[in-house]
Amino acid sequence: MKRWNFLQPDADAMRRLEKHLGCSPFISSLLVNRGIDSEADAERFLDFSFQRLTSPDSFTDMDKAARRIYHAITHQQHILVFGDYDVDGVTGTALLHDFLQTTGVPVSCYIPHRESEGYGLQKKHIDDDAFCRGIDLIITVDCGSSSHDVMPAARRAGIDIIITDHHAISDAVPEALAVINPKRKDCLSRADNLAGVGVVYFLIIYLRKYLRDMGFWASRKEPNLKTYCDLVALGTIADMVPLTSDNRIFVKNGMDVINTGARAGIRSLIEISGGNISSLDSDDVAFKLAPRLNAAGRMEHADTALHLLLEPDARKARVLAHSLDALNVQRKHVEQQIFDDIRQRLAAHPEQLDDMALVIAGADWAPGVLGIVASRLVQAYCLPVILISVQNGVGKGSGRSIPGFDIYRSIHACADCLMRYGGHALAGGLEIDAGRISEFRTRFTRIAASEIAVAPREIDIGVDRILNLEDISETLISDMELLKPYGMDNPEPVFYANKVHVVSSRMVGNNTRRMILKPADHPSHPGILAIQFRCDPQSPAGPNMKEMIYRLRWNYWNGSRTMQILIEDAKFSLQSAMSESIMESCGA
Repeated sequence: MKRWNFLQPDADAMRRLEKHLGCSPFISSLLVNRGIDSEADAERFLDFSFQRLTSPDSFTDMDKAARRIYHAITHQQHILVFGDYDVDGVTGTALLHDFLQTTGVPVSCYIPHRESEGYGLQKKHIDDDAFCRGIDLIITVDCGSSSHDVMPAARRAGIDIIITDHHAISDAVPEALAVINPKRKDCLSRADNLAGVGVVYFLIIYLRKYLRDMGFWASRKEPNLKTYCDLVALGTIADMVPLTSDNRIFVKNGMDVINTGARAGIRSLIEISGGNISSLDSDDVAFKLAPRLNAAGRMEHADTALHLLLEPDARKARVLAHSLDALNVQRKHVEQQIFDDIRQRLAAHPEQLDDMALVIAGADWAPGVLGIVASRLVQAYCLPVILISVQNGVGKGSGRSIPGFDIYRSIHACADCLMRYGGHALAGGLEIDAGRISEFRTRFTRIAASEIAVAPREIDIGVDRILNLEDISETLISDMELLKPYGMDNPEPVFYANKVHVVSSRMVGNNTRRMILKPADHPSHPGILAIQFRCDPQSPAGPNMKEMIYRLRWNYWNGSRTMQILIEDAKFSLQSAMSESIMESCGA
């Protein structure tokens, strides 16, 4: 169920922004609804210049890392970039690899196999790979903060390790040469909302300047770091971190680079996914590009995604993009099978839904898709979910949470019955002996019950304001571009309209409805295209739609753009009195 929560922006704050920015009440209300309620906040929000970025100097161990990398560069030591297998890790790995290549240092990449190796840098990677290949320095990307047991093996092998990560980190920091993680308690950056690729980007900002101060760029071309922002935007959006502060700057500049089509791999991925080069937005990245890049690590090996991002040849990039697209189709099929299996289990045992969290195990589930299935179950049941795939006596799990419940902290509280674990507030991963899953389930659900007083059985959707169809205009949609890029903590605006006439309606595919809508009281209105995803083909869609909540966008097609509505939720049989009460509560 979806609950419509009508937001009430502060009128005084709106007036201040209107005066300071010279904007309309419509735009000022959207800004205030997003916590932008002062002149200073608005200036920061609307300024995408790199001068607004956090100072790289404020990250603990940044100087140590730069000095060691400079030594490796000037002494031609072999650097290994060790990344995670999700989009954040893959983009960060590609970013650091590309930058280091401009320095001429020998550099290679390694991304572990999700199923056979698991998450993060492990002792076996030192003993079985890095030492044999003559690696002098390992730099991790999006992992390493929990790799305490690796450090003695690295020291014995004479290999230095620099950790770059953004995951939760314990008080005991790994004894690496440098640990750059904004979640360190002694890190002064306060940039703890960064994705892993964002941490890497700050490293190369600092490193480029360090090399400049050492006179390194006198003999070779200094790289333009903005050209790498496409990778930063991809990883940041895919990792679903808040699109505020540094992340907002990264994504805005990165989307500008993506829309130039400069990187062959990304351009081929846009083409294969049906996107429009030059008009892509953060939603396209989240729902078209990121799933295909993630499919590599989920279904086979993330190396395919990495090679795509590093491939300069357009023809070879297209071949890799087709491979990723096929893997994504396979991923959807496997994901749906697991999702249906779990829904059937819960239908047969509905008492499990009385707990404040779901911990469900299954034999031989594909571990790579469990996080996606968990996210879908969170949406369906409004509860924290951990899914565990059991193979050969070992369970590998992925969890997703609801706002307000820190799933990593709760997993950490059960650490003594786990083999490995990691994550952050809204997502976590773990490995566990299959014989201890029942114990873990009991303890985890007990923690959830103590922290979640009442399970929110409805999805709360914030509605920005009433905007009936007759009030929609091209100017209004253009003005809304000011708020982009949308994402976590900067949601796309949602509007309410009532008295909607459905001129035409037809299903496109299995669960997508395409409609033409008009305001019921304005029969001469030309009508607006509307799309509703994941709808029941049997649900009503006749001319009696009374009210709806929706998003408003441009629809790009064949070089032109038209106005388009994306229906979030629609109600067909509410009494008019309810609509009137809503109108009054919103001051309309």
